Amino acid sequence: MKTSLILPGVFLMVGSLQAASLDWDNGAVTNVGWHTATNWAGDILPGSTTNHSVILNGPADAPYVVQDISPANSFDITLRNEAELTIEADLLNVDAFYLGPNAGNGGGTVVHNNGTVAAKQINVGASATALSDSVYTLSGEGAVFTSADLSVSRGTFRVDGAEAVVSVGNNLNLSAGGKLVFELGEYAPAQFDVAGTLSVNAAESVLTVDGSFYRGGSGRFELIRFSGISGSFAATNVVIKGFKANQSASIAVDTDSLDLIVTTDAVADVDGQLWFSVTPNAGTPSAVSSDLQLNNGHHASTLASSDLTCVQTRDGNDLIYTVGWSGNDFDADGTADTLTFDLRVTGYAGTSFIYSTDAGGSSISALGSAGLATVSDGRWGVGADADLDEGESLLVRVENVQFSVPGFAASGYGFTKFGLNEISGYNHAHIRGEGIGSNLDSGVINYPTDYEFSSLNPLMVTCAGNGSGAGFQVDAIEFNLTFNDPEQEPVWDVSDYSYMKDGIGFVEPYPEQKPGVEFPEFSWDQVPLWLAVRNLSAYSEEQISTIATNYQLVMLEKSNKNGLTYTEAGQLKMAADLKAVSPDIKVITYWNSGLHYTDFEADLTYDLENWSRQEVDSDGAVTYALQRGTQYKYDFSIEAMRDWWVNVALTMASNENVDGVFIDVPAVENTHFYDENGVPTEDRAIMLDALRSAMPANKMLVGNSLRSEHLNGGRQLMECFDGSYLERWDMWDRESLIDQTEGDVIVNSIQLMREALALGKMINLQSGPEGPGIDEDPAPTGSSNMATRRAYAEKYVDFPLAVFLIVAETNAYFGYNMGVNAIEESYNDDVWDASYITALNRPLGAPLGDPVRNGYIYTRSYEHVDVWVDVDSKETVFAWDSADTDADGLNDLWEYRNFGNVTNAIPSDNPDFDAYSNEEEYIAGLNPNVFDTFEIHSFTNGDTLEWDAVSGRLYTVYWASNLVDGFSLIESNLMNGVYVVPETDEQGFYKITVELEP
Repeated sequence: MKTSLILPGVFLMVGSLQAASLDWDNGAVTNVGWHTATNWAGDILPGSTTNHSVILNGPADAPYVVQDISPANSFDITLRNEAELTIEADLLNVDAFYLGPNAGNGGGTVVHNNGTVAAKQINVGASATALSDSVYTLSGEGAVFTSADLSVSRGTFRVDGAEAVVSVGNNLNLSAGGKLVFELGEYAPAQFDVAGTLSVNAAESVLTVDGSFYRGGSGRFELIRFSGISGSFAATNVVIKGFKANQSASIAVDTDSLDLIVTTDAVADVDGQLWFSVTPNAGTPSAVSSDLQLNNGHHASTLASSDLTCVQTRDGNDLIYTVGWSGNDFDADGTADTLTFDLRVTGYAGTSFIYSTDAGGSSISALGSAGLATVSDGRWGVGADADLDEGESLLVRVENVQFSVPGFAASGYGFTKFGLNEISGYNHAHIRGEGIGSNLDSGVINYPTDYEFSSLNPLMVTCAGNGSGAGFQVDAIEFNLTFNDPEQEPVWDVSDYSYMKDGIGFVEPYPEQKPGVEFPEFSWDQVPLWLAVRNLSAYSEEQISTIATNYQLVMLEKSNKNGLTYTEAGQLKMAADLKAVSPDIKVITYWNSGLHYTDFEADLTYDLENWSRQEVDSDGAVTYALQRGTQYKYDFSIEAMRDWWVNVALTMASNENVDGVFIDVPAVENTHFYDENGVPTEDRAIMLDALRSAMPANKMLVGNSLRSEHLNGGRQLMECFDGSYLERWDMWDRESLIDQTEGDVIVNSIQLMREALALGKMINLQSGPEGPGIDEDPAPTGSSNMATRRAYAEKYVDFPLAVFLIVAETNAYFGYNMGVNAIEESYNDDVWDASYITALNRPLGAPLGDPVRNGYIYTRSYEHVDVWVDVDSKETVFAWDSADTDADGLNDLWEYRNFGNVTNAIPSDNPDFDAYSNEEEYIAGLNPNVFDTFEIHSFTNGDTLEWDAVSGRLYTVYWASNLVDGFSLIESNLMNGVYVVPETDEQGFYKITVELEP
């Protein structure tokens, strides 16, 4: 079915052959709004009278349409000599729209971000002999383009994303040099309809498809619908770029459309998870692509993808959604396999319940009789009225899971979210759970509300009463399905995001870190620390000593004047002072790639007026784009600005006391940092790459790069950076296909950090107080309360420290504070230094293996501590061998490993009934749950005693000529379980004793 968005009556008026020229004058100087009369010659707005031919001539002619333009009279528009028109609102009743119409003159540019453009005729690059190409770019959710005819000659018509709409009432003609560019949206291209003929100059017309932002799977998508086609694109003139390494794409033409075919290699996963979101309309003729969505950790698919299908049927009173998926290679044999399952929706009436407003206080005692599961307005209900009234329930379950590969099974599935919508009225109460039972949760809605939970299977929603009006309905449901080959051991692949409930667009792993960059000297002796700090005043000798002796890496923040005039001078002085105390400390300096901060000497050479990004308000007035009303934003399209920015960073990096540069706000929105040819994909990437290329070979370039909240987690930036600072590691991706909880986000962040470390990158985790109960325990304020604030920081260090220790590998560093300001004035209450915290000073030791994940729970063992953490509830357990929580003489680590808790063992007990109490087993390093002994196990060749030594113990050897006269000390403070008997020793008896190392 073709869609036409040509507005009625738009093309009824025909301009006079004697059109009056109306030049852009910009008489208001600071006001570039199209709708302002003084911006036009003669103070007349285009279309206010008949016969207007609007002329935009030259780069200074750059009006904005920011209010709807719908004049009574039609008018022509001409752009030439690099003039630019930005459209943010409706621009209607245009007769002829010419970009670059004159031989010997330059072209014009239109940036169409929002609103509807309606014209009788649009010519992009109207003159094939113009001096430069013209470009019309259509992007944005509200951008609609309608024209009776569209011609592209020396120019480009570009459609970005999936939300814009193009409707051509008659024909689309691509002449010699005419180019069409499609930048795909996340899951599909934009809608492009041509009611008549698509005419292509086979020799020179160019078609480009950019899949850089595409996150979906296999599918066939219509790029252009038409009634007929004349000519075709030469194979050499079709450019397809930006797709992932496991994807291929091609162009095909059928009778009424030009199509893009995307083929995605099946994901080879012998174990993993699939995340689904389904709405009631899925599998029906009225379904849209988003009614069923899937994320397998490598890409996200919708019903627009050929590898995801759904059919809705009825089984008696029940609704059945039969889902098919063919985007995984479950047995890793190189061939796509299939998964099918049914989602069954069952209705009940007369459910028996007890409702309570207390959490976990409700219960269901009987489901009641069968009810008809129905769908109305895209939502589920029960009975003819298609809603849930009091005592009506919906039960949703997954069943009939089948894999095409023998032996594979769904080891578990659970529902994680559903939405409720009221029809009318207020105070709609519900109970949710898994069916009949107690300890069920409840809620009341007065507007659409989503409920999230760890996992329910099946999912049941019961109406517990409607305060007023009709009942409520259930809409989109999310659930996950875990699969595995029972004969295969699950392997944690740090570049496999199939267990991530987030929809991170999978891009192939970035390259390993190249050798040569000098990271900080790394040690597992204690928690490796890094610090971000600033001070407008001079640092004290005590502060310098504290930093230099406790931290391996320091990032000198912005606003770091250190008592001097400019930040650069203050940073360099502090770097030299730190190196004087600790030559091995690594120091990096702050530089922002997005915002222009003052207090830098470089500000004296910054061209604020010409290098700062501009914005247009609703009146068409140009203002500078500001962050928080103070910081100017850089315009990356200005080459001179990029050169200035790079040179400032290089000047700092070249100093002998500086070991690298930290780049804040390095966001590059393209999925890829470099294209297939190694070329940066956008202006900011060009700037960052220029800095990367010019950096001294041994110095670090660290970015604020990895963030679960960003497209692809920011992983593309790691192609350019040696390491990543991580803040906001608990912030969700608002564009995620599947909604996330905070626990889901932290799972993602852990994966992002583990992947970076596995590839040799550096990780600097930045954190502050966090943990269970902190929302009800606000931090004390005031510099006079510093001791209490320091105690508060120590109280809530466990959770972020546990996350770090789950992540940590060589080149991982932990940062923790309550502010970065080290100024000592009385008003400052920042706890910037964490080196006083006990946990950060305990012996750590190397990890004894990789972390183990079970849902939201992670565990990991180090030489001197075991860590257990639930990243959803933020509950944390540390079992240190340097701690004794219950003061019973048994350290926490030994109790935890042997009794499952740091306080469970009783020293005098003997649970294995051998010769030793728990206390004696602890001292000897024995297992208190196994009948065993401490003894010499070898007397090799009669001259070497050997026994099983345990770390943290000291052994003493005694000798006696007989067992009557007693033993004499012959060697003490042994640690390795070996004693070599001197040749002079006489024949006799030996005894070994053991004690804890002091």
